[in-house]
Amino acid sequence: MLVKNAMVKTPLQVKPEAKLREILDAILGGDQAAVAVIDPGGKLLGLVGTHDILRLIVPNYVDQVEALANLLHEGYFEEQFNKLAGVTAADLMATELDVVKPSDTIIKTAALFVERKRKVLPVVEAGKFIGMITRRSLLERIGGKLS
Repeated sequence: MLVKNAMVKTPLQVKPEAKLREILDAILGGDQAAVAVIDPGGKLLGLVGTHDILRLIVPNYVDQVEALANLLHEGYFEEQFNKLAGVTAADLMATELDVVKPSDTIIKTAALFVERKRKVLPVVEAGKFIGMITRRSLLERIGGKLS
């Protein structure tokens, strides 16, 4: 089994200038935990995932002492989103990425998901973004073969 047979049907993608709201809407409207950031020529520039968005809006001190989370007031998240409305995909994206090719095996990809704790992996061929594989799409492909 190959990656090309387990890619998601409609990979989420945005332009580098996409604003935080557009990114969030794409993720919430889809079934993937990240969007690919693609240049006009189809080159993969980076990924923005749910973790990147949460890291942007949740203060660092909450990680260190859970009790400090109680100091955040009711409207905190709305205030943060309003303050960060101008943040773009280019500002948020992770650029050090693990990628796979459509000809890579499902076994290799599953190992990468486990080893690197990834939820999604971009699929790149000849330097261009051609799709995405998720843990779910991989398991759906494997599960379909078990029937």
